[in-house]
Amino acid sequence: MIVDTLVIDTLPKLAGQHICIFGADKCAKDLVQHISEQDLNITVKFLLDTGPTREIWGLPVYNFKQYTKQHSLADETIVIATGEIMDIQSKEFIDVQPAKLYLFSTAIKNLFLDEGEKWQPSTIPFEKANRAILPFTMKNPIPPVPVIVLNGYVEDGKSVYEIADFMQQHFDTYTCEIPKIPISLYDFSTVCSVDNLSMRVSHLDYLMWKRTMHVVQLSPSRRFLVASRYNFFHLDIIDRKTDEVTHWHNRDASEGLWFYTATGDFDDDDHFYFARWTFKDVLAGMSDGTNQVRCQVCRLHLLTMRAETLHEFMFYDMIHQVTISGDGRYMVFAPMRKQRLKKNVSDLREDDVMRCLQEWAVLDYMATLDMQTGQISFTRIPYPVPAHFELDPKIPHLFYVSTHSLVPHMDGVLVFNPGTIHKIRITEGQSAIEGTYSHPQFVRTIQHCSFLHRGKTLLAATNQNKLEIINASDMSRWHIHKLLDDPFYDNADFSNQNFMSRPFSLPMQAQHCNSIATDIYGEHLILTMNDSFLIYNVGNRQILGSVPFRCSSPIGHSRFYMQNALIGVAKKRWSELYPLKDTKD
Repeated sequence: MIVDTLVIDTLPKLAGQHICIFGADKCAKDLVQHISEQDLNITVKFLLDTGPTREIWGLPVYNFKQYTKQHSLADETIVIATGEIMDIQSKEFIDVQPAKLYLFSTAIKNLFLDEGEKWQPSTIPFEKANRAILPFTMKNPIPPVPVIVLNGYVEDGKSVYEIADFMQQHFDTYTCEIPKIPISLYDFSTVCSVDNLSMRVSHLDYLMWKRTMHVVQLSPSRRFLVASRYNFFHLDIIDRKTDEVTHWHNRDASEGLWFYTATGDFDDDDHFYFARWTFKDVLAGMSDGTNQVRCQVCRLHLLTMRAETLHEFMFYDMIHQVTISGDGRYMVFAPMRKQRLKKNVSDLREDDVMRCLQEWAVLDYMATLDMQTGQISFTRIPYPVPAHFELDPKIPHLFYVSTHSLVPHMDGVLVFNPGTIHKIRITEGQSAIEGTYSHPQFVRTIQHCSFLHRGKTLLAATNQNKLEIINASDMSRWHIHKLLDDPFYDNADFSNQNFMSRPFSLPMQAQHCNSIATDIYGEHLILTMNDSFLIYNVGNRQILGSVPFRCSSPIGHSRFYMQNALIGVAKKRWSELYPLKDTKD
């Protein structure tokens, strides 16, 4: 299947062809009328839509699902001309795979570089961000809390990088343009079969997901913001002293495109550590099913924008996070691969789903790299899918890994078992699991953090409508705080095989806990909900108040300032910003 974009000006490329048009709204009708009036030598055979069969200007409009049950669209040229392209083209055309699929949309075409426009190295500032400082709006006054939370999202078609300072109680925001995707849909579709893409997504969905903001991180000196997307082609770097934005990558287009990790890490000298791998390796790995790529481990000096390659090794693509151990000796890597099942789930009997998942699912390995010797070791994670891990605040070689235990899929979200958090220790370069937290209603922890509370190491984890706090010493439950009632999650039993024997979509919620941050004392947690931050007092086990988001746009995963730093290092940096009281920690 070849996929490309179309606009009015490029319609003549279809001259002499017989096409089908998907859509029956105003956009589709205008396209039919334009083809007729301009005499473009394009023959419209019929229209497809999700509604009932009918006619438009003498052309038949067929119901898509009914039509495809009796007819093949494999050899057709289809132009999707509807205002709902992002919703339609993935769900409707993955399995029928027409010969040519065109997305008739100026907005989508503008996401990509124009023909002849080159993707060049970006080691100089691209633009100046528009900076604004806006005070919090609070329903109930909250005390100043020493925590800084970072967010990234899209607002009015622009990237917004946001610092929520709960001590100063204001938002510090930076707004700038979103760079275009440096590969055409046409080129991508000709070198990558849709059958090789995970999750039964389309080529456009794959690239748009890569383009989505994942995290924003604040350097130890607080001068630089580094924002990363889901393995996109560059890093966004903002110099807060000058407000200059650099869409950083240092490879010439002639060398091919590279993907970058979705979360990196800093040392105390404002070096940013990340991994990258070539798009060429990704395509080969998707084709042969290994998903293996050669990773470069790099260090970027943010003051000079110069990078050096430290190590190379073979690993999986879609690396979600790399983090350095508290003493700088080790770097740990976690992939978060999305898997494409071998059959459409809707074609399987319910009692076959779990068997097929067990047959097809591939358990992932985390990698541990000795930064001094270059030796690499691998730790198999017993449940899919490892995603995030956080370091212990006191012990440099101890970290905690969350596993999603589910497969996102176009037909629903398929769950293997309850979610888990594993306690993993590095000993002489080898990582080993030494404890696990889980229970039947622990669905999926999107984010967790480790912190010291009155001398005790605790983990705070999201669990949809609940906050779960775990005693890290023995990985036992410390406290569960229900944030709101939810009939599905309050009654789900993810250890019950009957419950899990069928595919289902995890339901959308008006509210759920997306991310968690902790203050420097471990006395308060900042919970990122759908529309606001909640301030939670750990000792009193109460919500103190809330801070509405500055806008209603969805956000990426929140990170907080000095996340994953040892407690002594974090307190030193915080003391440079605000005077700290003495604590036993």
